[in-house]
Amino acid sequence: MILKVNILVSYAYLTESIIKELQTYEDQINLLIDSGAFTAWKQKKEITLNEYCDFMDSCPLKPMQFFTLDEIGNPKRTKDNYIELKSRGYNVLPIFTHNAELDDLEFYYQDTDFIGYGGIAGKRDKKFLQRFNKVLKQINNRQVHLLGVTNEKILKKFKPYSCDSSSWTSAGRYGTSAVYVGNGKMKLLNRLDCVKAPDKQVQQALKRLGFNVGELQNEANWHGANSVVNQVTCRGWVKFSLEAEAILNTRIFLVVVTAEEVKQIIEQFQYLKENKLCPKH
Repeated sequence: MILKVNILVSYAYLTESIIKELQTYEDQINLLIDSGAFTAWKQKKEITLNEYCDFMDSCPLKPMQFFTLDEIGNPKRTKDNYIELKSRGYNVLPIFTHNAELDDLEFYYQDTDFIGYGGIAGKRDKKFLQRFNKVLKQINNRQVHLLGVTNEKILKKFKPYSCDSSSWTSAGRYGTSAVYVGNGKMKLLNRLDCVKAPDKQVQQALKRLGFNVGELQNEANWHGANSVVNQVTCRGWVKFSLEAEAILNTRIFLVVVTAEEVKQIIEQFQYLKENKLCPKH
């Protein structure tokens, strides 16, 4: 089996530069394409069915699958969109939204063996978890993609077919570094945490990834799009995604919004392969 890295990109962010990078490395990537409904919703814009169909018709990329065009907070419209796209001949991946009737779950699984589960990113209150557990119990061993969820406890408990996250870009967004310490766990550090040597677990994790503590203690290495800190975080997330697939049979798709992010993922993936740091699949 050819080892590949998993990447998810939204239609809303598919610029020519991102497309070019994805095409360059297409033999190393498993690609999913999302409709961009969430981004459009945040920007108070609308993506029409015809627009999305035109995009799929003209898209030069060859993803594993396109997600359906969902509508945030509107399970009926999301379902109607899926039905219409299927009637037009598009084999899109349906999205069961968190507030939808459970009957919709069975409707989708009668039509396909793989669905997305959306409206669940970043939520952990008691009411949410009760519903979340109920849905996943009904899904049972059927294939599901958890949109925006990579919590290691959830992945170990339910072992979904796939999921996705943009958390790997945390170093660039929040000035922190996520060091992958193994077993699905990340340890967050900021620059002040590294003034003195971090604990032994972090030091050992950095060494396994090909870094050393001194690099994180150098302030200059915390700045720039391809800083050492960004490399630490990205390399750790790529390793986490490869381990999750090897151990749990769960595919973690890393979300990209720029061409530079595609390059970063590929560079770290290649480093892990060249230095024999990838788990056996």
